[in-house]
Amino acid sequence: MSSSSWREEATKRMQKVLKVNEECVKYVGLDKDAIANQVFNALLTLSAKTDAPVKLSEIAETIYNTSEKSKQDILRLTMDKTLLKCGIVEKIYFTERDVRYFPSAYRFQEVRRVEKSAGQKMDQLIGEVMEVPRKYWPVPREFYELTALRGGYEDALSRLEEDREQGSVDAATYSQVKARLQAEMELIVKKLREYEGIGDLMTTR
Repeated sequence: MSSSSWREEATKRMQKVLKVNEECVKYVGLDKDAIANQVFNALLTLSAKTDAPVKLSEIAETIYNTSEKSKQDILRLTMDKTLLKCGIVEKIYFTERDVRYFPSAYRFQEVRRVEKSAGQKMDQLIGEVMEVPRKYWPVPREFYELTALRGGYEDALSRLEEDREQGSVDAATYSQVKARLQAEMELIVKKLREYEGIGDLMTTR
């Protein structure tokens, strides 16, 4: 995939909520010092910067300040037993020898498997949806730029209405400027529709 394709993939992963069991939920806490938590933290940081999957050597360099094989082996074994086993991180094969890693999700819901009276099993939701800090979310820069532009046009239209009410703008100028501002803002709103899912997420806490 190209960088833009991975950016689109990351957008999809930001919107989903990954269910994790009681054993796995501890690995998504970035405030913990366990190696698995450090790995997830490093992966989130690196993938947000590059908009692409991350090599194990890059993760090792971030955690240990070295990418020597022995350190990579420790991380590989840890990931196999924790983050990969729990589905929190995905292993991606670019080629047979080029293996990289990418977060499976950025929001998580703890679940507990319970057995109903009829012998059926179901997932019971535990607590609220947890999300990694939003500074790690790979939100495209264009989303922020377009959002800021839309806000600027909304302010300009609001000021224009005030000027019209105060009589400082004549009718012809008012109509001309308003039409131009609305047309330009509509183009921005149209582009923002591409990020509709992200927009909904970023306006909720």
